[in-house]
Amino acid sequence: MKILGLKPTDENILNTYLSDSIGRNEEIFHFVNILNSMNGSCSISLEGKWGSGKTFFVKQVEMVLNANNDFVDGLSAETKKEIREKQISYLEPGQIIKPYVSVYYDAWENDNDTDPVFSIVYKIMQVMGANYSFAEPDYIKAGTAILDSFFDTKCTDILAALKSEDPLSELKKAKTIEEKIRGFLSALLPEKGDRLIVFVDELDRCSPSYAVRLLERIKHYFENENITFVFSVNIFELQYTIKKFYGNEFNGARYLDRFFDLHVQLPAVDLSRYYSQLKFSSQEYIGSIMCDAMIQKYNMQMREISRYLQFYQLAVGKYLERMEKSRRSFLQMERYYCLTYIAPIVIALKVVDPIKYDDFISGKDPYPLIESSQYLAIGFFLIC
Repeated sequence: MKILGLKPTDENILNTYLSDSIGRNEEIFHFVNILNSMNGSCSISLEGKWGSGKTFFVKQVEMVLNANNDFVDGLSAETKKEIREKQISYLEPGQIIKPYVSVYYDAWENDNDTDPVFSIVYKIMQVMGANYSFAEPDYIKAGTAILDSFFDTKCTDILAALKSEDPLSELKKAKTIEEKIRGFLSALLPEKGDRLIVFVDELDRCSPSYAVRLLERIKHYFENENITFVFSVNIFELQYTIKKFYGNEFNGARYLDRFFDLHVQLPAVDLSRYYSQLKFSSQEYIGSIMCDAMIQKYNMQMREISRYLQFYQLAVGKYLERMEKSRRSFLQMERYYCLTYIAPIVIALKVVDPIKYDDFISGKDPYPLIESSQYLAIGFFLIC
């Protein structure tokens, strides 16, 4: 049993979409339909627990949007064709996906920036400026004017700024920044698409001060009827982050309602398909059946499932497979029982709740074993 983690690489993003190997394609197009229905300025909170695959999901949505905009580079013509052919089965007859400009922004990666508005504008410039003529489009001229207001000297050539090793270190305050951003966005959209979609990821991992500053800056500078912001967040952790900034008595949920117009819950992955992606068979051995039971019992997320199965394989997997295929002595039967029924419980606790794990192995809390007694009793009966 070889377990493979599923990282949000470009290759994995594309291949899992083409094969629908985690069972989320239908939900991707439900979300695209939501974006298609947006009118006016809007912010969406896409909510899921840590490790639930939020980054994977928004990058797949971004990929689909980019495949439907001929003015956006980053995907080959052949790849765009594959993506469009796949989407036919998920769209209503005659339905189209509007040509949007989509930008992925990792908030945690930019946590050390002085002001998030600078790096957001810069990210838009990077995405939209790649492989495009810098001399003629109006949005490049407007974008240059914005960056000009950040630099001590004029940026007569935006391409030179983009090639700079650290252009953001030279950014400074400007009184006219808000107007210039509006002009930049107004020039950008007619050139490249109907609407700008900005995916803001990992906000709940940022320092409290940066998270608050980013939310406030976006609301202040990017209020535009042709822009949609999608924040992929663990909403409970983000509320906790807000409380750490304003104080424990502060109502973080009410504060966030100022910024989010729509709350969308990230759908769960199809477990059977995800198991197949990870090369795991939940019915291969009794130990595998127990692993599946623990995954469902503790409602593990994608990252937790991958870690759990990797830990189980490293700890007992190969040894247990050999025991499954051979005759066992009484001593081996005891060991087999522990590896098959006890080990999955212990490893599950280690992954999902380290504090409960420590209490369990130290003998302070036997409850995890008690609440799994139905599995243990069945296992004892089968072995005997």
